[in-house]
Amino acid sequence: MVPVYLVVDTSAATAGCVTELENALRSLQTALSTSNEIAEAVRLSVIAYSDGADVVLPQTKVSWTTRMPDLRASAGCRYRPVFRRLLELVPQETERLKQQVSRVVRPVVFFLSVGQAEDGAEWPAVHTALMAHEFRPHVVACAIGEDRERTAGRIASRPELAVTAVDGADLGRSVVQFSVFTQQTVLNLVRGMLAGRMDLTLACPEGLTPVPAER
Repeated sequence: MVPVYLVVDTSAATAGCVTELENALRSLQTALSTSNEIAEAVRLSVIAYSDGADVVLPQTKVSWTTRMPDLRASAGCRYRPVFRRLLELVPQETERLKQQVSRVVRPVVFFLSVGQAEDGAEWPAVHTALMAHEFRPHVVACAIGEDRERTAGRIASRPELAVTAVDGADLGRSVVQFSVFTQQTVLNLVRGMLAGRMDLTLACPEGLTPVPAER
C-alpha cells in the first residue's frame, strides 16, 4: 500500500490556473481508476493550502465514483499549516493502514508551490519535525512560481526530489505538466512496488526540470 498526499497551492497566485489544478486532480483519478490493481495499492489524500491547510479529500481508495474536490483561490500563502497537518495525518493514517494491510511503504507527498510563503521564518521548524518522524514521508517538491529552485530545494526531502518549471514557462501549462509528472511518478512507484521494488524516481515531462545539484 502506498499512501499518497497531493498538496496543492490555492493561494492568490493560482487564481489564473484553478481550472488546470482541478483538471490535474481528475486526471490523477482517471490514472488510478483505470487499473483495479493500482487503485487497490494507493490511498490518496488531497490538501489545499493558502493561509491555512484544508484536507479537501480525506485518505481514500480512488475509483471512478470518487468525487474529486473543487478548488478556490484565496488570500494568503503559508507552508507551516501544511506541514503541521502532515505531521498529524501521516503517522495516524500510516498506523491505521498497517492494521489493515500487510505492507505499507513510506508515504509520498507531492507538494506544488506557486505563491511565495509568507511564513518563511516559521515553516522550516515544522518541516524538520516531519522529516525527523518515524513515519517521515518522501516529499517531492514542484515549484513553478518565483524563486522556484530555492523553494523546491527547501521543501523536498532529498535534493533529487526537487523539480521546477523551466524558465519562461506559462503558469497554466506548468500545472498541466505537474499533473503529468504526478501521474507518471505515482504509476511507476506503484508498479515497482507490485513487482517487489520501492523505486521513487522522477521523470520530468517537457516543461519541468530537476533542480540542479549545488556545487
